[in-house]
Amino acid sequence: MEHPALFILNDAIANITQIMEKHTTEPHWQDPHCILIVLTVIGGDIIRSALASLTSHSTFTPVAFSFGWVAYSFSALLSKVGDGHLMPAPDCGAILVNAHSGYSRAISSWPLARIVRDHQPPDNRQDGLTITFYRTRTDKATGVPDRDGVYYFGVLVIVMQFAIASMPGVLYGSWSVFVVTLFGTILVQMNSALGQWYDEKWSGGSVQKGSEVVCITRGNGDSNVQVVITGEGGMKLEHIATGRIVSRRATTPITFLLATLWLLHLVTVERFHAYTWFSIIIGALGMLQNAVAATVKRSPGALGFHLKQEGVVHEKKVFAALQAAEEVEHKVGLSLMPIFFPGELRETEKRWMESKSLEYTRDKQALAVQTASSSADDPNVYRLRPR
Repeated sequence: MEHPALFILNDAIANITQIMEKHTTEPHWQDPHCILIVLTVIGGDIIRSALASLTSHSTFTPVAFSFGWVAYSFSALLSKVGDGHLMPAPDCGAILVNAHSGYSRAISSWPLARIVRDHQPPDNRQDGLTITFYRTRTDKATGVPDRDGVYYFGVLVIVMQFAIASMPGVLYGSWSVFVVTLFGTILVQMNSALGQWYDEKWSGGSVQKGSEVVCITRGNGDSNVQVVITGEGGMKLEHIATGRIVSRRATTPITFLLATLWLLHLVTVERFHAYTWFSIIIGALGMLQNAVAATVKRSPGALGFHLKQEGVVHEKKVFAALQAAEEVEHKVGLSLMPIFFPGELRETEKRWMESKSLEYTRDKQALAVQTASSSADDPNVYRLRPR
């Protein structure tokens, strides 16, 4: 005899199956127009990352119109009213260490975290520790990205979308799909042209004196460290890493207006029932482009960081790699010791750290004495007479 609980379970499964068969065979599930309406409210997170990847100082951003913009527009409005950000949170956990001060902080900047995520060491080794030294280029400004394959792929997709959207008009005299695509593309460009995108990505001061030396890495256990040296006048990466909230007063009302216009766009799409498959193809192409822009690895230059490689240190032992890095750039190895050796150090490691710290202290004192002596010999330096 069948157990009562098993009988109830089988009966419930049979009822659910009947309901699913009934609803999946109803005409509205076979109508591509209904599919299009459902697709317009998914994929908002992908769009946000695509915008974070491609927005720049330019008024044109090669992010294509796709499904999910309605969902994105309202999530952007909530984010702006809430924490004040348009940029998404970094999708890679990383830290930045100032080699001069030894201070470390979590990287809250989306593009800077992407530099860590997408980094490929020159020798492509996974054993030990590889430390790559870079210097920021002076012939290109930080925050002005290079155009790469991801950029041109976005341009190509937008052109293809308009070509497909014009087909119903050319062949059948119906321009509704073209109008919807044009309206959506204009709204996309309005969203990406908000100045706060650039402000959030590149807010920071410049190096006033000397140079800034920072180390970026995923932290303890990572096999790679990037050391970036920025000369006088360059943008301070330590400031960018904080991911400051740089809010513009006009952004909130504009974001609200854009969310309203996207809702109007959705209503417009709902009213047009002809040639829906063309709109689905256009939206699918846009979603593909958004996914590529949001996920594909890009070079530092394409993200706005123009770096020139100056050297590589690789050792199978982490401590040996830090010692070698210290010889290339002072205080790099010392500043990374607490990151890779957070526990108690061995005697040899302690002695090395103490000797290096003492060496730099003596150099600093000698430099101070030399500077004071030069000032005393300079007749142009004004000095108070003792009473």
